[in-house]
Amino acid sequence: MARQIYQAIVDGILVGGVYALMAVGLTLIFGVLDIINIAQGVLVILGAYLSYTLSVRIHLDLFLGLLITVPAMFVLGVAIQWAFIRRLRGRERTSMTLLVTYAVALIIEAAAPGNAIRRANFAPLAPPLSVISATLWNSALWASETSTCVAVPASNCARTSRSFSRA
Repeated sequence: MARQIYQAIVDGILVGGVYALMAVGLTLIFGVLDIINIAQGVLVILGAYLSYTLSVRIHLDLFLGLLITVPAMFVLGVAIQWAFIRRLRGRERTSMTLLVTYAVALIIEAAAPGNAIRRANFAPLAPPLSVISATLWNSALWASETSTCVAVPASNCARTSRSFSRA
C-alpha cells in the first residue's frame, strides 16, 4: 500500500511538471501578447505525436528527433500567426484570438490521424528506476526536468517583460 502511495506522489509530481510547462507557455503568450491560445494543447500533442512517429517509424532517437520536431512546430506556429492572428486588430483582438485559435485547434484535430494514435503501442523507452519503492520512468523524469529548466527562466522573463511592457 505504501508503495502505491509513493508511486502516486511521484507520478503526480512528474505529470504536474509537464502541466506546469504548458501553463507557463499559456501565461507567457497571454501576458506578453494578449493572445488567448486555445490551440496550444493541440500543438503540444501534435509535437509529441511527431516525435513519437519519428521514433517508431524511422527509428530516430527521441532527442535527435527534437532537431526535426522543434523547427517543424516553430514553422507551424509562425504560419498560424501569419495566416490568422496577425490580421486581428482593435479592441476585440483578445476575444477574437480565442475564437481563431479554437478554430485552428479544431482544424488540427480534424486533420490529425486520430486512429493511428489510438492504435499506438506505447512501450517504455528505457527500464525504470526504483527509488524509495516508487518506479520512475526515464521519460517522465526527462519531461519533469525539461519543464523545470524551461519554466523557471520563462517565468522570470515573463515577469520582467510584463513590467516593462505595461509601464
